Amino acid sequence: MNRYLSVHDAYRKEFGSDVSLYAVVMETEGPRSTSGSDYHMVVKIADPSVGSIDASYTYINVNLFSKRKEHLPEIRRPGDVVRITHLKVGKWQGNPQLTAKVGKGAGDVTERCQFLVFDGGATLPVCSRGPLQGKTCEGD
Repeated sequence: MNRYLSVHDAYRKEFGSDVSLYAVVMETEGPRSTSGSDYHMVVKIADPSVGSIDASYTYINVNLFSKRKEHLPEIRRPGDVVRITHLKVGKWQGNPQLTAKVGKGAGDVTERCQFLVFDGGATLPVCSRGPLQGKTCEGD
């Protein structure tokens, strides 16, 4: 069973720790192809605890990588809520970040990260994905 942490508590975990959380989407970038064979997406997340990390932080980056673009979350707009499991804690150029591989990995091995996206204005999930569930979105 996963224990869901605040963004602050997730960030304070030891580097390389595995964390799961709920957060509000502030902004997204991508997905776009990397110089390798992956797709990369940045999801900037926050919750009420972010400012207690450091007064200068208003969000934390979540870097998601996948071999297939369609395995990355379909976030519709800022204000959507995400549940993401099995993120790795780290820093990049001195800034906090969380990172995960999504979807099928090398040799068709299922990666551990899973996510659920809730529409910020709705009460039910609009798009649920993860290696165990496959893709189930409105209209599928």
